[in-house]
Amino acid sequence: MGGTSVAPHRDGAVHLRELLLIFAPSIALAVAGIWLTYQFVPAAPPKVLKMTTGPRSGAYHQFAQRYAEILARKDTKIKLELVTSRGSGENLERLRDVNSGFQVALIQGGIVTMAAASDLASLGRVYYEPFWVFYRGDATFTRLSDLRGKHIAIGADGSGTRALALKLFGSAKVTPDNSQFSGADVETAAAQLITGRIDAMVIVAGASSKTVQKLLREPSIKLMSESQADALIRLHGSLGKVVLPAGAIDLAAGLPPQDVVMVAPEAALVVRKELHPAIISLLVAAAKEVHSAPGLLQKRGEFPLPSDPEIPMSDEAVYAYEHGPTLLQRHLPFWIADFIERSVILIIPVVTILLPMFRFAPALYRWRVRRRVWRWYRYLKRLEGKLPGADGEARRALLAEIDSLAQSVSAIPIPTRYAGELYQLREHIQLVRQRIAAR
Repeated sequence: MGGTSVAPHRDGAVHLRELLLIFAPSIALAVAGIWLTYQFVPAAPPKVLKMTTGPRSGAYHQFAQRYAEILARKDTKIKLELVTSRGSGENLERLRDVNSGFQVALIQGGIVTMAAASDLASLGRVYYEPFWVFYRGDATFTRLSDLRGKHIAIGADGSGTRALALKLFGSAKVTPDNSQFSGADVETAAAQLITGRIDAMVIVAGASSKTVQKLLREPSIKLMSESQADALIRLHGSLGKVVLPAGAIDLAAGLPPQDVVMVAPEAALVVRKELHPAIISLLVAAAKEVHSAPGLLQKRGEFPLPSDPEIPMSDEAVYAYEHGPTLLQRHLPFWIADFIERSVILIIPVVTILLPMFRFAPALYRWRVRRRVWRWYRYLKRLEGKLPGADGEARRALLAEIDSLAQSVSAIPIPTRYAGELYQLREHIQLVRQRIAAR
């Protein structure tokens, strides 16, 4: 019986072939599974967002600028493009227009219907927007009806101020039939009020509005304290009541000289429903950073509010309010964390296909290698079974078959670590040959 188990240089090739036969189908299946699963992986967040704000001097634009600064930070690097508008009404129109490209806006509460909000999602109410009523003259006005017959700037077309002003003045029977309404923009109206070209103006804005701050400090201009605020709130459910404390504007100068009561809708941070969840989480974090500080009309932490009575809340926003940033976003740069979170779904085919294969692969490998040896035992046993009744010619034929078997076994490709079983088979072949020769 001649030959060796396998040439040394063939040992690696045999081992590699066995591994390929075992793993190649599983790897191919896993790759196909990853490709199929990848079709369901969410797209990456956009790097540029478009936000419609409001007049450049208004609070909307000022807050939007702060959002832009936060999103542009080093670990986020998202550009928020700001485009001014006439106000909330135009913001709503732009946001509802899917072809406009606008994805984010601040919108005044009380002007959105459920039908108009079908494609929108709220990220919460972010601050009070009082209905400021500024007027000039010696008289003191405490009710909207006191302005009947006056020349009043009620806001430009498309602004939330105009929409709310028409509603509230209508309740007080102040109409275009008995008063003169002007549609000048905020800055123009403020200049006209200071110079006496109009008698009063209204503006819906946060206390930080440049125009509001300017008019509060103008000696010739008065701010109305609404004595019928509770009645207006009952009539118009989207309103709340706020109080500007005496001295809050200038304590030394005593501005205002007494508490001022105003009705106030709440501004909502609104997005299109399809906006990427990761961006929504960033915007909620920005809103918390910008609006949670105490102010003239709010306490620390009073805003933003994770609720909206008019526009359905975004599920992602509710989660962000309750849980904050994800674990990965707390410890990794935004884009790396987002990539990992989006790619988690790709682990499914790896876990379901490759992990079981790697677990059972060693046993399968051993079985495949040993089977090459074991199958020859059946042949050897059959030859040995012919021995008892064999005559001289038959024994010579058996010896020839044994020699052929030994030659075939010598050529079995088998890794060195399993060569012991091959040598054991060859010993058994030699034992059967000796029994045949002894007869």
